[in-house]
Amino acid sequence: MLTWRGTLWGFTMDKVAAEGPVQVPSGGTACVTAEQVGAAAAGAVERSGPHAAWPIGGENLSYREIYGMFADALGVTPDFVPADTSAAHAAAEAQRRRLADAGIETGYDPLDVALWQEQDLFLDPGPAMTALGYPPDDIARAIRDTVDATRKHGGQGPASLTKPT
Repeated sequence: MLTWRGTLWGFTMDKVAAEGPVQVPSGGTACVTAEQVGAAAAGAVERSGPHAAWPIGGENLSYREIYGMFADALGVTPDFVPADTSAAHAAAEAQRRRLADAGIETGYDPLDVALWQEQDLFLDPGPAMTALGYPPDDIARAIRDTVDATRKHGGQGPASLTKPT
């Protein structure tokens, strides 16, 4: 039996919708929609050699921009403030301990994630888009779809301390 585990973005939705100022990491990341991933995978099969590897992305966004898109999709207007990095690191360490105590493996280290979010982890999507034939897409629309699906199905992602049944 499959159990809904939510999206990886449930935590961000909760954070953006919470009362009070919303701390936002200083970095950014390359974003890609599910449609782009599917088109890139098809393009890799159809256009690429057996040993080709492409970093795929659609658009580079700061976490402030990403959180803003989530806020828009949620219909909230939070007060965004820069994240307190020492508090974020302490919270990541605490999350690491809680997950270990609960016997949950997430496939990532919470402290690594906190450190990554302080950096601009961007890439140039152009070469992969050209080579694999996938187009730009609307990240804000994809985030709205994610918010709608998460609201419909509920739940948090794998970092939740609730084990699936």
